[in-house]
Amino acid sequence: MIQILIQDLDPTVADRLKIRAGKHGRSLEAEVKAILEAAAEAEAVEKATTMAEARKLIEEGRQKYAGRTFSDSVELLREDRNR
Repeated sequence: MIQILIQDLDPTVADRLKIRAGKHGRSLEAEVKAILEAAAEAEAVEKATTMAEARKLIEEGRQKYAGRTFSDSVELLREDRNR
C-alpha cells in the first residue's frame, strides 16, 4: 500500500476535511482516501468517455466517406517539389 505525506496543508483546509469526515462517519485519513479515489475514478471515466466519443467520430467519418477514392497525396507532393 502506498503512503502519501502532504506537507504545508493550510490548517483551514485540514479543519474542513475533518468536518467533512465527521459528516461521513470516517476518519480524516479515510475521507482523504475516498476523495482521492473518487477523483481518480472520475478521471478514468472522463478519459473513457473521451475515447468513446473519438471512436464514434471516426466511425461517422468512415461512413461519410465510404466508397470514395482519394488521390495519392504523396504523388501530388512530389510533383509540387519538382517544380
